[in-house]
Amino acid sequence: MGICPFHGSCLEGLAAGPAIGARAGCKGEDIPADHPVWEPVAHVLGQLCHTLVLTGVPRRIVMGGGVMVGNDHLFPRVRDAMVQSLAGYIALPEIAEPAFIVPPALGGNAGPLGAIVLGEQALAERMGTAASAGAFTTP
Repeated sequence: MGICPFHGSCLEGLAAGPAIGARAGCKGEDIPADHPVWEPVAHVLGQLCHTLVLTGVPRRIVMGGGVMVGNDHLFPRVRDAMVQSLAGYIALPEIAEPAFIVPPALGGNAGPLGAIVLGEQALAERMGTAASAGAFTTP
């Protein structure tokens, strides 16, 4: 059962923090790694990765956001769900490797820092300077 006001049981409605918390009956950060609520979350996120693999053939999938950051136990579950769903349909052995579905290297700061970099690039383009001339650099 999803909580999306527009689509009900869409990905966001099933895997967003409030949806997970509602199903578990507590705040998301209070849900232990072994709680059964994580299995359907891993399943729908595995379906997302399945779709990404078939449509984009990525070298790596980076999954961030409030649910993924701090819940490292989800990454192997999502990967397993994706591999099981693909059922050998695509011959890419790297999709089963731990380095294929990963958290952002910058953790919870990836979104804000990415926005800063994009802003710097837009400003540099507007001012006619090289995009790499910005003062901000990622660690």
